Amino acid sequence: MNMVHKGWTVSHMEYGSGYYAIGPDYDVDWLGDEDGYCDNGHKVEGNTIADTIAEIDCWIEERAA
Repeated sequence: MNMVHKGWTVSHMEYGSGYYAIGPDYDVDWLGDEDGYCDNGHKVEGNTIADTIAEIDCWIEERAA
């Protein structure tokens, strides 16, 4: 089950425990076989939904300054 917090999609990790969230401006590019995928860092993780929401808020606050 997914939920949205401040435009970020929060999901349960498919493997293992915990949650992750990707921001509305998340982007990933394939850089080739040698470098693989590279994203813009608009993502966070947490052990619980509450932890993940707190990480989203912190990520947004850090970049607002």
